[in-house]
Amino acid sequence: MIELEEVTFRYAPGGPHDAGFGISVKRMRIGPGERVAIVGPSGSGKTTLLHLMAGILPPDTGTVRLGGQALGERSDAQRRRLRLSHIGMVFQEFELLEYLSARDNITLPARLAGVGSRALLHERALSLARIAGVDHVLHRKPRQLSQGERQRIAICRALSTHPTVLLCDEPTGNLDP
Repeated sequence: MIELEEVTFRYAPGGPHDAGFGISVKRMRIGPGERVAIVGPSGSGKTTLLHLMAGILPPDTGTVRLGGQALGERSDAQRRRLRLSHIGMVFQEFELLEYLSARDNITLPARLAGVGSRALLHERALSLARIAGVDHVLHRKPRQLSQGERQRIAICRALSTHPTVLLCDEPTGNLDP
C-alpha cells in the first residue's frame, strides 16, 4: 500500500528546520491491514516522514508510492487529489479551520473530493462524532472546543472519506487515557 525506496529529504537553508536536518529511508513497505508505529525523540523526523508518505512533501531522491502510484512524479494538485481520495491524515496540530464549525471541518475532505451529497456527509460526520463522543459540539467553532475535542474532531475528519490509508501524527497526545 505505501512503499518508500531510497528516499532522502533535506530541509532547505532558512526553512522551518536547521539547514542540515533531513531523513533517509532505505526501504519501507507497509501492506494492507498493517499497523506501524514510528517512534523517536522530538525532532527526529517522524512528522517529516509522515508528510513524505502522504505526499505533502516530495522526496529529494527516491520513490514514495501509494497503491503503486509514485507520488514524486505527480504535481502538487495531483498529490492533493490522491491524498483526498485515499489518505486520512490526523495532524499533530489538528489543522482545523477556525471559521468552520466542527461538522464542516469533519466533512471538508469529502466535500473537496466531491464524494457524497451534503446530507450523506452530514450523516457520516454525525456518526463519527457520536463514536468519538463529540456529537454535542458539532455546531461549535474550533476555538470553542477543548484540546481533546479538537483532537477527536480531527480524527473524525481523517476518517470521513473512508480512507484506504490512515496516517496519524500523535493522534492521542491531547486525549485522556
